[in-house]
Amino acid sequence: MIAIVVHELIHGLTWATFAPRGLRSIKFGIMKKYLNPYCHCSDPLPRNGYVLGCLMPGIATGLIPAIVALAIGSFSWLVFSIIIISMAAGDIMIFLLALKEDPRCTIYEHPTEAGFYVNDQETSTNK
Repeated sequence: MIAIVVHELIHGLTWATFAPRGLRSIKFGIMKKYLNPYCHCSDPLPRNGYVLGCLMPGIATGLIPAIVALAIGSFSWLVFSIIIISMAAGDIMIFLLALKEDPRCTIYEHPTEAGFYVNDQETSTNK
């Protein structure tokens, strides 16, 4: 449970660094229908800031601990890291979608669903 809370906090802190209103634009909660914690940014984000925020929890709580686990030979930490990385699968999916967008675009998180809206100079699309 602690790892899940930390995961969502990392999303929020990363996105807040790119959001015009900072932490005031970050909302944490739980989707009661799925018992799934979430972090939502209500401010538009530059594409690169958004994709970084998607990846940071998986890197900080999964990939880096996995590398450390391999370096010190800790099988239990490696298993824990793999579980955490697999929990970030949805974030990786969103990252891959956002990465296809123009780096100059602005991304708006969907307020209630996994996904985002894209606003660029020529067109506005929904993902």
